[in-house]
Amino acid sequence: MLRLSRDRLLVALAPTAVSWVRLSGGFRPRAVAKRWVEVAAEGGGEPWGDAVAVLRQEAERFRSERVAVTVVLSNHFVRYTVVPPLGNTGSRDEALALARFHFSKIHGDRAATWDVRLAAPASSHPTLASAIDSALLDSLKACFPRDGAARLVSVQPYTMAAFNFWRHRIGKDGAWLLLVEPGTACLAMLAGNEWATIQSVKSGYASSDSWPALLEREKHRVNGPSVPKTILTRSMLDTSSALGARRDWHFIELDPPAVPGIEEKELEPYAMALHAA
Repeated sequence: MLRLSRDRLLVALAPTAVSWVRLSGGFRPRAVAKRWVEVAAEGGGEPWGDAVAVLRQEAERFRSERVAVTVVLSNHFVRYTVVPPLGNTGSRDEALALARFHFSKIHGDRAATWDVRLAAPASSHPTLASAIDSALLDSLKACFPRDGAARLVSVQPYTMAAFNFWRHRIGKDGAWLLLVEPGTACLAMLAGNEWATIQSVKSGYASSDSWPALLEREKHRVNGPSVPKTILTRSMLDTSSALGARRDWHFIELDPPAVPGIEEKELEPYAMALHAA
């Protein structure tokens, strides 16, 4: 039977591992293949270089396969900032210019070589902007050449993929989204339906017992009359603790996204990729 639509290949790129899931079927996709590959740290190059080298090898499997590829990038490889509203008359180019200005204020001259994207068009609301090394984007495109059967259709920062997947869990008063990976944690806050702040921190937050201290610190950075008490947490680490018993914060631990074809006990290594499903 002729297959009219491409299968989807969801890839997660992180410093310590590359994982992918192949989904087949349109309305109710099913995982038909999956693989998790550890990244051996060679060092001496870009922080994403070793992971891309593994992805380049994995991509050879799909050189003649008609798949649409989405790559989800670990927050280790992404910088974020919240761009203030420009108003209804502001253009997308102006919003991008403002985002670049904010990144340069925070990170200096190195931001000039970054690829900057906006999560939404310029508007009267704050917008989340992300930035990655332009060389990283070029390397991802090289893994899946334009003239090949496997086509790179999307590159998504982990935070944006997770927000899009879990946004239905955010109430009208907003919430925090806390994404924890080995060696880094990304904490974003939505006040109502508007981005208020986002911060990435290195190490130190592997234990869930340290999360309240991070939240207490970050809530004082927020300009606004109210701070949500609900925290949606998604951790790739073992975070068993008594978070649910706390009264100052309301933690909701998010399970790994599930798809038919992958057993529940096998989901965690593919969770980052599956946020793009």
